[in-house]
Amino acid sequence: MKEELKTLKDMRADTLLEKAFSVRLKAEAIKWIKYLKYMQSQIKPPSNINAIYLSFTERIDWIKHFFNITEEDLKEEKQN
Repeated sequence: MKEELKTLKDMRADTLLEKAFSVRLKAEAIKWIKYLKYMQSQIKPPSNINAIYLSFTERIDWIKHFFNITEEDLKEEKQN
């Protein structure tokens, strides 16, 4: 029976190439989060602001969880 992939940590990275792929995925996920946060900041009334805001928040939370991204990771990426 195959194990369910719950987070990026659950993906085996046995080779250097697989580890590099994992690092690249995490870097891309950080870009997605920053883009979603930017889009979230652009929401203007009178749209369905609560529903849209929550949609962005839920996506950001899922990406952070799956890719094991912390606020520290986001700050480090900003400095680079």
